[in-house]
Amino acid sequence: EARGGRVVNTWGDGLIAEFPSVVESVRTAIDVQNELAGHNAVRPAETQMRFRIGINLGDVMVEGDDIYGDGVNIAARLQTAAPAGGIVISNTVYDQVRNKMAVGFEFLGDLAVKNIEEGVPSYVVRIGGEKSGAEAVARRAEPAADGRSRDAARSGAFL
Repeated sequence: EARGGRVVNTWGDGLIAEFPSVVESVRTAIDVQNELAGHNAVRPAETQMRFRIGINLGDVMVEGDDIYGDGVNIAARLQTAAPAGGIVISNTVYDQVRNKMAVGFEFLGDLAVKNIEEGVPSYVVRIGGEKSGAEAVARRAEPAADGRSRDAARSGAFL
């Protein structure tokens, strides 16, 4: 809310938020991840929290206090591709923020998104000190030795 955003919907351990500015959306996502990294630095691995965040810039339809449509769907799908503690953005977001932020971006390629015909060109936001985005996304897909997900994570999709 400090940057004009609002939480639109929560479900399970995830949420959807919308922002009037895509730059402020990405800044908020970076702040969330940095805050959690600091929190996690002093905690044992089993008590750490890591969020996956996906950000898209696109049209949405409003119904009451809720939003829906391809813009929301793409943001939600991008967050599932994000590594725990990471941020994945669509190319429409990248085009708007690439020269306005002091972070790096790594192209992931065209990600397949359910209910969207074409792949969505996507980027991992490199906040600093993290593994290669492509490596982290690939690692996330591998199960841990005990068959569970490697990273317990919460999710967020920002628009």
